[in-house]
Amino acid sequence: MSTTTDQFDIHTHTGFMPPEAPLRRLSVYLTQYEAWEVILDDAIGLRLQLGSKEDLTSAEVTASARWRARLEKMPVLSGEPLMSSEHFLRRAHHVLAYLLHFYVNSLPPSTPVIIPHSISLPILSVSCKMDLPPVLTYSDNVLYNWHVSETEPPKGGLSKGVIAGPAESMLGPSSADKDAFGFYSPKFPTVDRVTVLQTFTSTRSEEVFYLASQRVELAGARALALMETVLDELFLSDDLAFRRITSYLDSLASVIAEMQQALESLKDGCEPEVFYGEVRGWFFGEKEGNPWVWEGAEEAGFEKPTKTKGPSAGQSTVIHALDIFLGLGNCVATRDGDASANGGEASYRSPGSLLRDMQAYMPERHRALLIHLSVTPRQLRAAIDGRVASSRAMSSDDWDSESLDTDTQALLDAYNASVAAVRSLRDGHIRIVAAYIVSPAANERTRLTEKGSAKDDVTELETPVDIGKASRTAAQHAVKEARELKGTGGTDLVRFLKGVRDQTAHAALI
Repeated sequence: MSTTTDQFDIHTHTGFMPPEAPLRRLSVYLTQYEAWEVILDDAIGLRLQLGSKEDLTSAEVTASARWRARLEKMPVLSGEPLMSSEHFLRRAHHVLAYLLHFYVNSLPPSTPVIIPHSISLPILSVSCKMDLPPVLTYSDNVLYNWHVSETEPPKGGLSKGVIAGPAESMLGPSSADKDAFGFYSPKFPTVDRVTVLQTFTSTRSEEVFYLASQRVELAGARALALMETVLDELFLSDDLAFRRITSYLDSLASVIAEMQQALESLKDGCEPEVFYGEVRGWFFGEKEGNPWVWEGAEEAGFEKPTKTKGPSAGQSTVIHALDIFLGLGNCVATRDGDASANGGEASYRSPGSLLRDMQAYMPERHRALLIHLSVTPRQLRAAIDGRVASSRAMSSDDWDSESLDTDTQALLDAYNASVAAVRSLRDGHIRIVAAYIVSPAANERTRLTEKGSAKDDVTELETPVDIGKASRTAAQHAVKEARELKGTGGTDLVRFLKGVRDQTAHAALI
């Protein structure tokens, strides 16, 4: 990919996750930001509830309102001291995004969203510097939301066979892998030692939800190493190079299977009803029909943000990198960030264009890798296709797949095995969505219907007289959410995932 991993912020042992633990608290270095950390601590400690929760108590409504009032009265802190350090910026974006989502999603449904100066101006400033949207992203929840556990990992844990050690890795360590004294840190996160730093709900289910994605990212470090090595071999493209590529693609299929295993570790501790009812709602960004108003933004010279969806697994760069590397056609990146590069409005709503839209929510250097993979003249799929065509042309049998020479058949099989592994990974994701969103949504719909709170027309909900206005609105909101089944990134969830899966399946070479 490149002679320096600094260009794309990729690391030997951790892939797109940094090798050093993210800052736990800004105020350790910059005391003026203690106010942000304290009010975030309070939101978590108070166990603020979603404004869409159906059975909110008066005490819960009051606690949320008082916390929002405190946030509104906070002074606007300058982001200038943060600009000198990527570590400061990452923590600031995480904290401000959490505050933003606590504020917005604790409001009663359909309440006009006016984001106070105390959040709007700092997060717009930090996001502009980072070239990220001013909203919670996958990188806030996963890539930069962890620390290394000091306890001994359990024997036989998930890290067995998943994370490459130094001798296995083919990516050289970057300068970012060094500590303050210039030495390489031994405390890299592994799937057994990584621990979540912060959650909205303090539930085990939310923690496990993030851990599963972190494990996918850590397993993906080996996939990135194999991709780099294959691209180097394509530069040579002789018989020996293609035999080595076959071996690397066989390994890649195994690594992708390990990524799927890591993803499915979600089932060990994340309860579907808790995730759907208590956790998922905090991820939602700006919703259609209720635009966010950013106080002071126009006066400060900021344009109105247009990328305000919530975090999504579709924002994982390693999954996009696999898709582009294998030539699956879902995630090809463009330098200008145009999500509709392959056509007008119709193609924009396609699964591929929706995935490309997710790239705007990725860290800047990670997006740069996707562009590099998209424009490199050494494309794996084209090279293999050409190799297969040449072998068949030299055969006396008319385009019979069995007429391929042994090496070319092995190459083709290895490539198709990697494609099949990606499809299996996407199938695994669909099963998780069914268990954690589709099924709980159906249960919620049934429950509300049986309770007498829902009719076919959500605008005509019957609410018992002893339920207050907030609960009535929440019931309407719950039915609407259960019907729409939007992903946290704003996608039409099931149709989107099946479309990407099917596109992947069609990518196998014959």
